Amino acid sequence: MNIATGAMNTLLPKLGELLVGEYKLQKGVKGEIEELEKELKGMTAALHKVAETPVDQLDQQVKIWASEVRELSYDIEDAIDTFMLKCKGHEPATSFKKVTNLFNKFKTNHQIHGVIKDIMDQVKKVSERRDRCRVDDIAARPTVVDVDSRLEAMYRKATKLIGISKPKNELTKQLLEYDGSSSQQSNIISIVGFGGLGKTTLANSLFQELKAKFDS
Repeated sequence: MNIATGAMNTLLPKLGELLVGEYKLQKGVKGEIEELEKELKGMTAALHKVAETPVDQLDQQVKIWASEVRELSYDIEDAIDTFMLKCKGHEPATSFKKVTNLFNKFKTNHQIHGVIKDIMDQVKKVSERRDRCRVDDIAARPTVVDVDSRLEAMYRKATKLIGISKPKNELTKQLLEYDGSSSQQSNIISIVGFGGLGKTTLANSLFQELKAKFDS
């Protein structure tokens, strides 16, 4: 069994076997099984999306829905196994729960129609909850990261900054004059002032400008 998709990977092939195998189902029943198969394939695709999404990005309702679908898949597979065994003349060794109990009611091919209908009712209820939880949208939801507006200001282009041209030019002159000197000692230029004056913004703007000169 696949933890992400429950019993879906083994259940779907069994539904296909019912349609083409030795079970001689009525045309109407086959149509209902095909509809059930279609619904379960859609749920399987949604379960894969849930499995591929980081847990911390999943809504609690989506987690509950996925767990419910997996449990339902086990119950439906048990029910299908029971039907197959009865058709082949075998009784199941153990009793099954929920959907399986429905299959115990039938003794002929005609009665399976009602059982499939009951399964479809349960599947459709789960499918409706899937729509309400918007499970199919989870893969399209981008991860939203709040960016501090102060950080945005730090990395604005120098041409958009006001009031730093003069101090920046003075600092640039000092740094370039030092760069042309013969001294091998490190030189440190401090930018001081009260908080909120734009010291970091000035330093970053200066760095970007000088970096471009040395990279060219």
